[in-house]
Amino acid sequence: MIKVYTIGYSGKTKDQFVEILDAVGMRVIIDVRLWRQSRFVPWASGENLTVALGDRYRHILELAPTKELLVCRLKIEVQHRCHLVRLGW
Repeated sequence: MIKVYTIGYSGKTKDQFVEILDAVGMRVIIDVRLWRQSRFVPWASGENLTVALGDRYRHILELAPTKELLVCRLKIEVQHRCHLVRLGW
């Protein structure tokens, strides 16, 4: 059976990230981001992940959310924040 995991990279060093992947026996890492750059975590940009993970790293753009979906998500988050501000939360 295939196991699927998700992992975030924020707050981790490159070494910590790789250690976690190794600890669970991760053989293939599929990057489903629309844009493979990370402004705040440079080691997590696509080219750097390719170097760090070698053949285990794959970027599959077809699995990424569309730009329209990301814009819609942002609008919903902004509306939600405005609603919380109006409620005084």
